[in-house]
Amino acid sequence: MNRWWQWWHRPQTSFTAPVPWVDFHCHVVPGVDDGPRTLDEAVRMLEHAARIGITHLVTTPHHSDLYAPEEDAVARGLTELRGRLSGAAAALQIIVGREISLTDQHVRSVQHLAHLRIGGGTLVLVELPEGLNRVAILEGCSALLMAGIRPVIAHPERNFIIQNAPEVVAELRLRGAAVQVNAASFAGLHGAAAQRAAWHLLHQQCVDVLGSDAHRARDYTAYAKACQIIMRDAGAVQMHEMIGTVPARLLQLS
Repeated sequence: MNRWWQWWHRPQTSFTAPVPWVDFHCHVVPGVDDGPRTLDEAVRMLEHAARIGITHLVTTPHHSDLYAPEEDAVARGLTELRGRLSGAAAALQIIVGREISLTDQHVRSVQHLAHLRIGGGTLVLVELPEGLNRVAILEGCSALLMAGIRPVIAHPERNFIIQNAPEVVAELRLRGAAVQVNAASFAGLHGAAAQRAAWHLLHQQCVDVLGSDAHRARDYTAYAKACQIIMRDAGAVQMHEMIGTVPARLLQLS
């Protein structure tokens, strides 16, 4: 399959999508959280993801006070979804994890329940809920690291504390955490404050991976357009690192 994407670009610039291209954060399992409600909608999402050149997805249903789907429910939904895929979408490699809300209760759960971690390994996608202060964020992530679990911080640019104290992200990375920023934030789709924080983190070399955080098929259109915008600033080499090299290394893809 010819995996290239003609990005919006200056006339002299083009972008060849890396293989693998990993979407590190998305919600594609139908009916388990605020992602796709139906199987048909989930199929459309993956067809769109494959069309733009994505090869691997980390699907991360929420695990929070609002959503806490059972392991069996996620597995059933994913099995049904895989059974409906065809063509390029059927070739997508789907890795299962959860998007964990950083609370004491959920941190303890992650330590004991492997299915809450990405691929059942030592990585976990962690969302910073509003209301946490700087100390709570640092202590929660440190507790995971001390347990041998590496947190990947989900879209910190959308968090009020980080927007006002982005140096917290640099401190988390120094302690061993990785950072995932939503591509759409760079295009302003999550508000001006998130957009400013995303660009600041990128320019401070504090973005490890980009994600779509897709919940609907249309989100992959926004993801692709946002990646075009980021590439104009960061260049193709750094884009390859954030959507290919670094996530592949984190996931230990062969």
